Amino acid sequence: DRTVIVHDKQWVSGMMKKLVVVTLALAVTAFVVLSAGARAQELAPSLQEKKIAPDVRQALEVLPAGERLPVIVTFDEQADLGQIKDATRAGRLERVVRTLQQTAKSTQLPIRAVLEAQRLVHEVDQVTYFWVFNGLSMTAPPEVIAEFAARPEVRSITLDETYPAPVLTRTPAESPLSESEPNLDLISAPALWQLGLQGLGIVVASMDSGVSGSHPDLADQWRGGTNSWFDPYGEHTDSPVDLSGHGTATMGVMVGRDAGGTAIGVAPQAQWIAVKIFNDAGGATTSAIHQGFQWLLDPDGDPVTPDAPHVVNNSWAIGNTECDLAFQLDLQALRAAGIV
Repeated sequence: DRTVIVHDKQWVSGMMKKLVVVTLALAVTAFVVLSAGARAQELAPSLQEKKIAPDVRQALEVLPAGERLPVIVTFDEQADLGQIKDATRAGRLERVVRTLQQTAKSTQLPIRAVLEAQRLVHEVDQVTYFWVFNGLSMTAPPEVIAEFAARPEVRSITLDETYPAPVLTRTPAESPLSESEPNLDLISAPALWQLGLQGLGIVVASMDSGVSGSHPDLADQWRGGTNSWFDPYGEHTDSPVDLSGHGTATMGVMVGRDAGGTAIGVAPQAQWIAVKIFNDAGGATTSAIHQGFQWLLDPDGDPVTPDAPHVVNNSWAIGNTECDLAFQLDLQALRAAGIV
């Protein structure tokens, strides 16, 4: 027993020394970070204010003391995708993903050290790093937001907004007069089917309220596997679901078949995958939508495998009558990869 006690004392003593060293290092890092941030704020207040979006400034003005605000930080350096024009789809996808990831990695490495220090000092949390565009999301107090706005590598700080889910409007069913629904006849989809154009070999993705994986018009077309369904909120991680029916309806218009007696989908031979950007409470955050676009570029996390969709559909609105550029960089990345 005496031997064990002596050894325990030595172990505790060693651990205490390590703890002191780590604590001092973090304290020094935090001091340097905060001091640099304070100096930057003093030197360039006008530039700092321009980087912070008006809605963020308004939210900060009414933010209760001690509270934090969810924001999106976009860095000034963004990947140059304009020269990527590979002959094959697989090659183009891989180059786009690797270029985006490398740009984000080189910029974000020093920022990660800063945020780790800020986590301890200011309780910054919910940090998500992105590579679909070079940026991150975080929930932070006003002083950290101001410090990031003063950093030269930061382009802008915008609000991590929450958008309401679209409402599914149902119309009374009519007796079918043909083998396909009227909307398909209006765009002459049946004429294309007769030419053999039914979407075979194409993967269509939905970013919506989800999709019912058991729907008789859609079940057979789900591509299946972990690279075919993504819920950024972690509420339904295993298989496709849709609590509101909106995403199921839009997917039905795209790839639905004829289990109900009439053809309902434009491309019934296409496969589908989906991102559930609206959570169970009916809201979609900006950061979750960014996660969705990023997942769609590389669903299985391996740039070598070309499992990204050919088409991505978004049937929802953000309620802004002006041009909103929140997802401009995401869309440019998808288009650079050849995704419509």
